[in-house]
Amino acid sequence: MASTSGFAETVERSVTCPICFEFFVDPHVPKDLECPHTCCQVCLQNIVTLNPDQPITCPMRCAKKTSVPVGGVKNLRTNLNIRNLAEVHPNYANGAKPIVPKCDKHNENLHLYCSHCNTLACHNCVIVYHTGTQHVITDVEDMTKQRKEELKTVAADTDKEIKSCQKLTAELKKLEAKVLNGAIVEKRKISRSGNDLIKVVKKNIRRLESEVQNTSDAKLNEIQTEISRLENQTSTLQAACNVAKQTGESSDHAYITQHAELMEKMKKELTSVKEKDPPQVKLNPGRAWFVKTATTCSAEFGKVVELQQEFGKFESATHVASSKDGLLAVSDLKNGKKVTICLKENEVYKKKGFLELNTTNTNRLEGVVFVSDDKLWVARQTVIEVYSSTGKFEKTISTKVNASGIASGPASGVCSLAITADGSRILASDSVRNVITVHDPAGTIIKTLKTSIRPCRITVIQNSHVAVSTWQPGKLIVMNMVTGEETLNIGIDMLSALCYDKYSDCVFTGRREGNGTGNGVIEKYCWKTGRKMACIAKNLYMPCGFTFTSDGLLAVADYKTIKIYKIT
Repeated sequence: MASTSGFAETVERSVTCPICFEFFVDPHVPKDLECPHTCCQVCLQNIVTLNPDQPITCPMRCAKKTSVPVGGVKNLRTNLNIRNLAEVHPNYANGAKPIVPKCDKHNENLHLYCSHCNTLACHNCVIVYHTGTQHVITDVEDMTKQRKEELKTVAADTDKEIKSCQKLTAELKKLEAKVLNGAIVEKRKISRSGNDLIKVVKKNIRRLESEVQNTSDAKLNEIQTEISRLENQTSTLQAACNVAKQTGESSDHAYITQHAELMEKMKKELTSVKEKDPPQVKLNPGRAWFVKTATTCSAEFGKVVELQQEFGKFESATHVASSKDGLLAVSDLKNGKKVTICLKENEVYKKKGFLELNTTNTNRLEGVVFVSDDKLWVARQTVIEVYSSTGKFEKTISTKVNASGIASGPASGVCSLAITADGSRILASDSVRNVITVHDPAGTIIKTLKTSIRPCRITVIQNSHVAVSTWQPGKLIVMNMVTGEETLNIGIDMLSALCYDKYSDCVFTGRREGNGTGNGVIEKYCWKTGRKMACIAKNLYMPCGFTFTSDGLLAVADYKTIKIYKIT
């Protein structure tokens, strides 16, 4: 039971928290504010939790603010005197609850609470000051219980947010470390690639300087030998000339007759002297292109591009394909009756023969691709024809499908073929119906991809995507082979050839710069971002088709010839 004397109530009120009315003992440690009031640590912590990063506004209506020290509410000054009094108070020792504070106006217990006014009230205060429907009156015990439950909910929600923030912070720190380590690794790759490129450049410089020096030494030796011969001949002629002059000035007939034989010899010497062109010196024995490139997701720093070979005379070589055993198949657009087969012998590619095509089909010859070492697919504009390694025509494959997805009738414009690296799927572009059909090695259509452009050239990227180009207006798009989603769409004018380079993870494009032939270029693009990485080669006639040979060389169908490039 609480003391009924005024003094006892005053003492008890001084040792209990004015907010929760609990005795000032653990965990309700009395903490002094910067104003004259004291509240328990638990209540002050609840205030800070509800208003983080804000000073504590005194809840006792004086509204003075107290800064939260470093370390939180627990580091506010503890009122030891009040805590000691609370610990020895008889009601605390007997386990009795603290007394309810008295109303200053009516001297009655403040056992009611008005939620509208957010204040404690006695019975008389409710009758006088808290009238009207807006004043919701509840028992102070119920209010305290409700507020504690609300604070528990807030504390639990706050704890969840803290854990969520801590988890996100840990993940960001892991990402930060990953980015930092990734940057270090990429810098090392760039440094190594740069050093390798420097070695290649220095090696080529030494080679070219050596060739220039050897050529220069040979020509200088030739020139010096000729100079020595002419100097000796000049000396002999000068002596003969002096004798001739002396004889010509003499009036002695006997002397002149005596030197007649010398005159004849001098004439022969004069006729033997012929003006010779000085030896020509060529001080540029070779050429190396050092093409500086840049990239976002690769450590590649540069390429040395070398034209190794140019062979063949074609009317219009537009497509080229390579087999795993080293064969090249070249389709000639204007010569639709045969495919030229080439083979590498003694490090040089040569024409070895022709594949005679099905004469019943008079359509234009388009793309070619080796499906295996013993199968060659040939696009004949309306259909695809399959030939064996012996040149035997085996069957016709259609790329036109009906609404149910079943092959039906001829296609309208098959112009390009491509195959995945594992050989499991073959792609055919139809430039009339604007679709790409995906086949298995038997020719069965697996799926059809609708394109946003007229698909003139195609190439497979990483067995998962296909790059597609069109001529005019020039466009390059990249599509996901599974979903058909378009992941890239950029403009590149006059595109005429495509090929994927697995080593640099880029797409090689062939196109013409400006009008006419003779100004073709090969360029490299990042298929993920569309960024132009480098110009690989210039001054081509008109690059129409690419393929990488079995030994890693780039074969280019340059309309009139086949060019073989080495890219190191």
